[in-house]
Amino acid sequence: MSKRTSICRRGLSALGLVSLLLSAGCATGDSWRDDVNGAAATIAALEAVVPPNYEVGDRFVFDDDLVEEVVAVSGERVVWRTGKTRTDIRFQTAALPRLGWERRSSHAEAVLTPDPNTLWPLETGKKVKFTQRIMKTDRKTGATSAYSRLWRCEVEDPVQVTVPAGTFDTFEIVCQRASSRGWPKVSRTQRWFYAPDLGHHVMFVEERRRHQPKVRRLVAHNRAGAAVARAVDRLDDLIQDALERQPSGKPLAWRDPAGLGSAEIVVNSTYRRADGVYCRTFKLAMQFGDGERVRDGRACRDPDGQWVGGAGPATTAAVEEKSSRWTGA
Repeated sequence: MSKRTSICRRGLSALGLVSLLLSAGCATGDSWRDDVNGAAATIAALEAVVPPNYEVGDRFVFDDDLVEEVVAVSGERVVWRTGKTRTDIRFQTAALPRLGWERRSSHAEAVLTPDPNTLWPLETGKKVKFTQRIMKTDRKTGATSAYSRLWRCEVEDPVQVTVPAGTFDTFEIVCQRASSRGWPKVSRTQRWFYAPDLGHHVMFVEERRRHQPKVRRLVAHNRAGAAVARAVDRLDDLIQDALERQPSGKPLAWRDPAGLGSAEIVVNSTYRRADGVYCRTFKLAMQFGDGERVRDGRACRDPDGQWVGGAGPATTAAVEEKSSRWTGA
């Protein structure tokens, strides 16, 4: 199933109705190219994508038996467990070189300058160059070594990618590391296929000189908190569309594509306040998890065409509008 999404958050972030109502083995060779189904022209354009928001417990399983799990989050730094004795430290923007790591034999800290996070929000054509300065410590001897790596990253056109976990619309983030002699020679290229709808990469490809490409494909994931947040975003869009386009008395149903919940909204009435602003009352029934909630709401249309709450009761001068746009007349 295609995991297509619009990242743009619409006016119900101001309305806040949803939140209010709810609270009451590596593959080799070039075979990875077969997983890329189409270029930007074949899928809906992805809008500028904000960084992911990882939470403790987020877990991603890949086809080379790698399991990544978030074990700590501190500001922009996320600690990932990648094995019994292995952890990696990365930015929230995970598709970048590491900020550090812990291994049985050593640990390291890295500083990336200038800040490569300027690559976000993701947009086709964005580029960044930076230096990764690493201090590595041998656990047994205490000996330290310092070295630097030169990187450059660029956001390529959106592509659709099929992996065992499904089919996703992705941005391809290409990061290249300079050879020991510096640019223009490249020692390795990393390709991160980042799916905005998931908030993580679904395929990773590393190409090195005189080596076959290493490929890692997503098999399964668990992002309960982030998935619910995306479901709420979709429900926000549903309510906006219903208030803007749906005739009074005609239900509009919605089901989350990830299976997290469903909802139905019915606009009950449309009226106009004394100041000329249109308002609509509605009933929203939501099913998330094991519980169902039914709530009544009211929203008014602001000058930007968004429907926002907190309008207060209708004034005595308000009259029912018989607009064919909303009443179906």
